[in-house]
Amino acid sequence: MTTWLKSLGAVVAGFLTAAVVVLLLTWLSALVLFGGEMTARPTPGYLAFNLSYSFVAAVLGGWVSARLAPRAPVWHAVAVTAVMVFLASGGGDGSTAMGVPGWYGTAIQFFIPVGAVFGGLLHARSGTRGNPAGPGVSG
Repeated sequence: MTTWLKSLGAVVAGFLTAAVVVLLLTWLSALVLFGGEMTARPTPGYLAFNLSYSFVAAVLGGWVSARLAPRAPVWHAVAVTAVMVFLASGGGDGSTAMGVPGWYGTAIQFFIPVGAVFGGLLHARSGTRGNPAGPGVSG
């Protein structure tokens, strides 16, 4: 398989990992906190919980992308970040219409990129790929 296909696959896998985690935890938390009512007004506690698990999902997505990357693992995590930010910015600030405070969109667009890049750095620093050049060194 060519390197660019492996790179594309790593980015897609990282994004899908983060997306699936967020979707599952959003559904589960809505079920537990709001009795499954997805149109309920989010509470400050729910928003804080959502930011927390979104950050963790982004870390996981960045890590997966870096782990699968054929080279330059951190740059693959940055690519996952770019996809996440692009998709998150598509909705504008319609969050206030759903009862979500305006600061939430800004917070998500800060924590998600930081989390994904952090995940890539975690993998690069671990050197788990067996890179003969040493931990964090990419080709």
